[in-house]
Amino acid sequence: MEPFGSAMLIKTSNMRSRAKTIVLMLSKTFPRKHRSAGKKTNFQRSLNEGKKIHTIRSGYEAWKHNIEKIQEGNFFLSLRQWVDVPYRSKQEEIKELKNSVGYERISMQYNPETGIVKAIINGKQYLDVTKIAENDGLKWDDFIDWFFGQGTGRTLFQGVIVHFTDFRYTNNQECK
Repeated sequence: MEPFGSAMLIKTSNMRSRAKTIVLMLSKTFPRKHRSAGKKTNFQRSLNEGKKIHTIRSGYEAWKHNIEKIQEGNFFLSLRQWVDVPYRSKQEEIKELKNSVGYERISMQYNPETGIVKAIINGKQYLDVTKIAENDGLKWDDFIDWFFGQGTGRTLFQGVIVHFTDFRYTNNQECK
């Protein structure tokens, strides 16, 4: 889900000689229709503490293309957030990544009657979906509302996990 936009390509000069930037915006606060609307997400702190190790977005093909550019070496990933009001304030960079950036395809199915979420990552079922929420920097209830709530009635999410570290779910025993 991309409530605050998607990737942007920006040419840069200064220290990043000849590298181009792919921007990924992280939400500073929860979106307007979220159950925790207006509260801080604390994504920057979670990222800096090593707890938020990825983000989940729609647009698998676009992110696959962008991340492959980073892996080829001519681009880097700039994680940013809005200083104040989204789209009406400046962006601040909170982290710059070049190595360890990766991606995995994800599909999640939510059953609102049971509250169960099933996740398929790169074609394999991942059993501990609460770990996906935790690694995304979200509490379980906020995770559910982020992807399946906010008045959407959505029960299916398909997209991409953009990894900020070497961790991959498909290298994990929980992925069957």
